[in-house]
Amino acid sequence: GGLRGAVPKKVVTMFEEHWTQESRKEIGYTSLGLGSALFVLVCIPLPIIGVFMNRTGLLTANALVLCGGLLIAGPSSARHFFLGPKRRVGTAVMLLGLLLIWRGWCLLGFLLEFVGLLNVSGPLVKWLGPMLPGGVGGVLSAAVGKARGMWPFG
Repeated sequence: GGLRGAVPKKVVTMFEEHWTQESRKEIGYTSLGLGSALFVLVCIPLPIIGVFMNRTGLLTANALVLCGGLLIAGPSSARHFFLGPKRRVGTAVMLLGLLLIWRGWCLLGFLLEFVGLLNVSGPLVKWLGPMLPGGVGGVLSAAVGKARGMWPFG
């Protein structure tokens, strides 16, 4: 019994037979909704629950959103979307933000994830860049300086 000694193709077939596309999408939308709601709770400073920029909350929200997106789109579509030639930099910035959140730098990691998401989802960063003081690079270097205790603006 079980999956002991099963060929990987057989395991995939068993998974597809047990989890239909409709059930995967249903679970994916639920996961995506829960992750989005958790992002909202973590990003709004509510003194009642006190989870503003909580590392565990951000990591859990990221996991729920990523798993939900993968279940909805499927692995090959997600790979083509995130690793497309014009979206690789945004994906790398998002992963760097996730790594910073994992290491405990929650605010800077969240900002990097947001910039990466904008870069992945379209050329919004290029449009917003000139409006920011010092461009996108200036804002990111100021954020790193503040995180290290060297705030350049006074």
